[in-house]
Amino acid sequence: MGDKNTTSGELNSETVQLHLIDIVRRQTDYNDTTIKKKLIEHNNNVIDLIREFMNPNKKSIQKNTLSPKTTNQKVFSEIRKLMDDASEAYRKKKELETQR
Repeated sequence: MGDKNTTSGELNSETVQLHLIDIVRRQTDYNDTTIKKKLIEHNNNVIDLIREFMNPNKKSIQKNTLSPKTTNQKVFSEIRKLMDDASEAYRKKKELETQR
Protein backbone atom coordinates (compact mmCIF):
# COMPACT_ATOMS: atom_id res chain seq x y z
CA MET A 1 0.00 0.00 0.00
CA GLY A 2 2.90 2.39 0.78
CA ASP A 3 4.47 1.74 -2.65
CA LYS A 4 1.19 2.50 -4.37
CA ASN A 5 0.96 5.93 -2.69
CA THR A 6 4.57 6.74 -3.55
CA THR A 7 4.04 5.79 -7.18
CA SER A 8 0.86 7.84 -7.47
CA GLY A 9 2.65 10.76 -5.75
CA GLU A 10 5.48 10.51 -8.28
CA LEU A 11 3.00 10.34 -11.16
CA ASN A 12 1.13 13.29 -9.72
CA SER A 13 4.38 15.26 -9.51
CA GLU A 14 5.25 14.38 -13.09
CA THR A 15 1.75 15.32 -14.21
CA VAL A 16 2.00 18.68 -12.45
CA GLN A 17 5.43 19.28 -14.01
CA LEU A 18 4.08 18.49 -17.49
CA HIS A 19 1.11 20.76 -16.86
CA LEU A 20 3.41 23.63 -15.82
CA ILE A 21 5.58 23.09 -18.89
CA ASP A 22 2.47 23.17 -21.08
CA ILE A 23 1.30 26.44 -19.49
CA VAL A 24 4.67 28.11 -20.00
CA ARG A 25 4.92 26.79 -23.57
CA ARG A 26 1.58 28.42 -24.43
CA GLN A 27 2.61 31.76 -22.94
CA THR A 28 6.21 31.98 -24.19
CA ASP A 29 8.36 30.90 -27.09
CA TYR A 30 10.75 28.90 -24.90
CA ASN A 31 11.58 25.31 -25.83
CA ASP A 32 11.08 22.46 -23.34
CA THR A 33 14.72 22.45 -22.17
CA THR A 34 14.66 26.17 -21.45
CA ILE A 35 11.28 25.87 -19.73
CA LYS A 36 12.60 23.15 -17.40
CA LYS A 37 15.66 25.27 -16.52
CA LYS A 38 13.53 28.35 -15.93
CA LEU A 39 11.03 26.42 -13.79
CA ILE A 40 13.88 25.21 -11.58
CA GLU A 41 15.28 28.75 -11.47
CA HIS A 42 11.89 30.15 -10.43
CA ASN A 43 10.94 27.29 -8.06
CA ASN A 44 8.08 26.22 -10.36
CA ASN A 45 6.49 29.67 -10.11
CA VAL A 46 4.94 30.04 -13.56
CA ILE A 47 3.86 33.63 -12.98
CA ASP A 48 7.39 34.80 -12.17
CA LEU A 49 8.73 32.89 -15.16
CA ILE A 50 6.26 34.52 -17.53
CA ARG A 51 6.90 37.94 -15.98
CA GLU A 52 10.59 37.46 -16.67
CA PHE A 53 9.77 36.53 -20.25
CA MET A 54 7.58 39.61 -20.67
CA ASN A 55 10.08 41.96 -18.99
CA PRO A 56 13.56 40.47 -19.56
CA ASN A 57 15.45 43.66 -18.74
CA LYS A 58 13.72 43.79 -15.36
CA LYS A 59 12.68 47.37 -15.89
CA SER A 60 10.75 48.49 -12.91
CA ILE A 61 7.09 48.54 -13.61
CA GLN A 62 5.51 51.70 -12.30
CA LYS A 63 3.06 50.88 -9.62
CA ASN A 64 0.46 53.05 -8.06
CA THR A 65 2.13 54.18 -4.85
CA LEU A 66 -1.16 55.08 -3.27
CA SER A 67 -2.93 52.18 -1.70
CA PRO A 68 -6.50 51.70 -2.84
CA LYS A 69 -8.99 53.23 -0.45
CA THR A 70 -12.45 52.15 0.49
CA THR A 71 -15.33 54.57 0.17
CA ASN A 72 -15.31 55.22 3.91
CA GLN A 73 -11.58 55.96 3.86
CA LYS A 74 -12.08 58.43 1.04
CA VAL A 75 -14.96 60.16 2.86
CA PHE A 76 -13.04 60.48 6.11
CA SER A 77 -9.94 61.70 4.26
CA GLU A 78 -11.99 64.48 2.70
CA ILE A 79 -13.55 65.39 6.05
CA ARG A 80 -10.09 65.46 7.66
CA LYS A 81 -8.75 67.66 4.85
CA LEU A 82 -11.71 70.03 5.19
CA MET A 83 -11.22 70.26 8.97
CA ASP A 84 -7.48 70.84 8.59
CA ASP A 85 -8.05 73.60 6.02
CA ALA A 86 -10.65 75.27 8.24
CA SER A 87 -8.35 75.05 11.26
CA GLU A 88 -5.46 76.53 9.28
CA ALA A 89 -7.65 79.38 8.00
CA TYR A 90 -8.91 80.12 11.54
CA ARG A 91 -5.35 80.11 12.90
CA LYS A 92 -4.18 82.53 10.20
CA LYS A 93 -7.18 84.79 10.81
CA LYS A 94 -6.47 84.92 14.55
CA GLU A 95 -2.81 85.54 13.89
CA LEU A 96 -3.63 88.52 11.67
CA GLU A 97 -6.04 89.92 14.24
CA THR A 98 -3.42 89.79 17.02
CA GLN A 99 -0.87 91.59 14.82
CA ARG A 100 -3.17 94.63 14.39
